[in-house]
Amino acid sequence: MTDKELNQLKMMAKMELANCEFFYFCHLLAPDFYADDRQYLIDLCNEMQDFYERMTMYWLSMYLRDMVNHVLP
Repeated sequence: MTDKELNQLKMMAKMELANCEFFYFCHLLAPDFYADDRQYLIDLCNEMQDFYERMTMYWLSMYLRDMVNHVLP
C-alpha cells in the first residue's frame, strides 16, 4: 500500500468517525481548535449532539403520532 493510499484510508476513517460523533466532525473542520485535550469542547459537542438526537426523536415521534391519528381517526 502506497503512502497516498494509506493517507486516503486514514482520511476516510476520519470522515466516517465525523459522521457518527459531532466533536470529530468539528475536529475534522478545525483540528487546531477542537483538540483532543480540550475536554470542555468535547463535553459541549457531546451535549449538543445529545440535544439534537433527543429533538430529532421527539419531532419524529410527534410526526408519526400525527400521521397515525390522521390515517386512523
